[in-house]
Amino acid sequence: MSEDDCEYLITGSRFYRQLLKYDGMFIHSSAVVVDGYAYLFSAPSGTGKSTHTKLWCREFADKGAFILNDDKPAVRLLEDGEFYAYGTPWSGKDDSSRNVRVPLGGVCVLHRGTENRIRPCAHREAVFTLLAQTGRPFGEKGNEMMLALLDKLLAKVPVWHLECNMDPEAAHVAYEAMSVKGKD
Repeated sequence: MSEDDCEYLITGSRFYRQLLKYDGMFIHSSAVVVDGYAYLFSAPSGTGKSTHTKLWCREFADKGAFILNDDKPAVRLLEDGEFYAYGTPWSGKDDSSRNVRVPLGGVCVLHRGTENRIRPCAHREAVFTLLAQTGRPFGEKGNEMMLALLDKLLAKVPVWHLECNMDPEAAHVAYEAMSVKGKD
């Protein structure tokens, strides 16, 4: 590993441990903002998170779409009882991130498929999937804090299961189901 890679891992790990103390966590995902809400697309590396959010940026440019963070956005529960997504310096190989806070509109678990279809993700399914996509804090207290925060997130923020190809239609299928605009 290079010195830069080591610094990236060490600073990210330290930040994450502190973030938990402030009702926050990383979710390994690509976060896109459309209509003033952040949508996180989470999956193992190589599944197509960045490709999918880039589709959103192209397809919804007229709605002001932009990448908030392309690898590890921070998610925090604030005093108003709402969850927000933040850009962080830990933004993957493209270094796509903005230093802003945006209300969290939803989280989507991304899967490759031949057809584009989306459904709500059951709480039980979502908890295990998202646990696999967040860092493990050190120690029992850190784990308890992270699990409690994840439970609050799942109670408040819709989570979706998306099977898709990388056709522009995939972005439209996901947006139609997930979009907060019009549901306010």
